[in-house]
Amino acid sequence: MKPKSKYWTLALSAVVLFLIIPLTGSTSLRTGLVGEWRFDEGYGTIAYDASDEENNGTITGATWTSSGKYGKALVFDGGDYVNCGNDGSLSVASNISISMWIKVNSFGTYYATHLINRWTGTTDANYVLYFFGNYTGNNQQGRLTMYATRGGVWSSVSSTYTITELGKWHHIAWEYSSSTGGQLYINGVAYGGRVGSGVLATNTTGSTKIDSGSFNGLIDEVRIYNRSLSQTEITALYNYADLSCSMTTSCDYTDIFHMSN
Repeated sequence: MKPKSKYWTLALSAVVLFLIIPLTGSTSLRTGLVGEWRFDEGYGTIAYDASDEENNGTITGATWTSSGKYGKALVFDGGDYVNCGNDGSLSVASNISISMWIKVNSFGTYYATHLINRWTGTTDANYVLYFFGNYTGNNQQGRLTMYATRGGVWSSVSSTYTITELGKWHHIAWEYSSSTGGQLYINGVAYGGRVGSGVLATNTTGSTKIDSGSFNGLIDEVRIYNRSLSQTEITALYNYADLSCSMTTSCDYTDIFHMSN
């Protein structure tokens, strides 16, 4: 074998290994996935669901940007939301996980908005991810927390975390088990302790919405699972959008993960 051919063979082998290893390791993160909105369309008013459930979202007001955490994303500036419909696959009673990337552009003067929800009110809320604004007298600006109706009671199902930096991407994840309660994760790390327990109220009439209309910032890579993800899996979701290729081409780990599905 000529020296130059040998080098090309070695380089090709390295690329093949780089592609195969992530695909093998990412398989489990498709299990239980009932909604995945990558926001990579870049045009139109439909956010397509990349899971097998086809829970496509209708975009109202939000605009496209090429400056997402991974690829493109949606920009919300008040009055915007994505309605992902009321299919039963998105209303989960016992074990559920939610993951998303957000970048806050400003703290609005609203009391609180829902970054994602499934509810028609506090009596039948399957899940609500609150993000608090700087409403006068609120004193909770930037606070994140998860609420739901469990056992007929509207209550917290996670600890709280406060975002203080504008213009910075944060990975938010929450997983819930009816036996052990809910755990909040920030940038792949568990934050605070587990909160609550019990079966969550399912909601067959209300739609699942991404933002309830007041958030000012970017949202990207939203996922819903009908199972409770492990710490390792949530950390992996966070790292997929952080690990860059070591090759000379411009890409990142999530590019390969997306291509595999």
